[in-house]
Amino acid sequence: MGRTVVWKQVKHQAGQVTVLIALAMVVMLGLAAVVVDGELLFVTRQRLQDVADMAALAAAKAMVENGRDDVISVVERTVAANFPGAAVVTSTAGGQCQSGGDHEEWENENEDTHDGNHPYTVQVFVCESDTQVSVTLTRADVGFVFAGLFGQQKATVSATATAKADVPGSVSGKNVHIVPWGIRWNDQWQFGQPVTLKGCDGGENGCDGPGNFGALQLNDPGGRDYRDMISRGYSGTLNVGEFVPTDPGQDVGNTKKGLDDLLDEPASQECVRANVQDAVFVVAPVVKSAAGPGKTEVKIQGFAGFCLDKGMQVDGKNVVGTFVAGFIPGESTNDNGSDYYGLWVVHLVPNPQ
Repeated sequence: MGRTVVWKQVKHQAGQVTVLIALAMVVMLGLAAVVVDGELLFVTRQRLQDVADMAALAAAKAMVENGRDDVISVVERTVAANFPGAAVVTSTAGGQCQSGGDHEEWENENEDTHDGNHPYTVQVFVCESDTQVSVTLTRADVGFVFAGLFGQQKATVSATATAKADVPGSVSGKNVHIVPWGIRWNDQWQFGQPVTLKGCDGGENGCDGPGNFGALQLNDPGGRDYRDMISRGYSGTLNVGEFVPTDPGQDVGNTKKGLDDLLDEPASQECVRANVQDAVFVVAPVVKSAAGPGKTEVKIQGFAGFCLDKGMQVDGKNVVGTFVAGFIPGESTNDNGSDYYGLWVVHLVPNPQ
């Protein structure tokens, strides 16, 4: 009799243990779903965000260069390059860079070359200003590892990036080679035209009074002097609206030595893209003249890019460069109302709400 009772108690306890183990396994699988599948969603979204960022930046640049017509193809190429074999369908909309409204559907012409197992949907929204583009990249078939045991087989993950092309309101020596010469703007200039950066005299070519030849006395935070700022570039940041003093005198010797060192540098890709071969790319502030002899102050109005021919004759008196358009790196924005002098900065901005 006693043995029978004990055996029943053992069987009852074994049943309880089985239930507890089953419950523990459910909890463990739930935790695994949260950890493993959560990590999968995070990694997938981060990857989508990285590609959306790249696509938006490329699209904003294409918008400036070629208008709306090239935006879709640039986005599609960027997505396809990062997700080989993906079936990509892109829709576009104009307006205020905000989602909603009617979309014009566009299908990849080479969709039959994709395996169709990993569809990605891309939406592109273009602002009325034609300089800002939003790209939303969605993947609708992210398969779970553990969550499928609870009836959740797949999830949809999206990422949005917005990029804008701005006229630079500031430039940094960390990103571009800034020369210590102030340029007086001439509305007659054309891209590809030679322009004098340094060498004017006493009111000629728009210089600031007798004794000024275009040089600026920039206070370099890295301690670089005039010669070093020619050869290595100004290392600080210049802003539109800032006043800087002129540096009177020709200073032929330091100009020649600094320029000789600069022209020993490899040819710049910025110049190659501007169809100027074997040249070094530099950025110079565009300044507003202030009348008066000797040292005076000038106001920075914007920034322009020039290609200096590596084969130029250097005499230290005159410096001539080819005026070019292009893009410069950085996060600079046109908050200070700079005019356009051929340069753009393409950068990410907050997504429209």
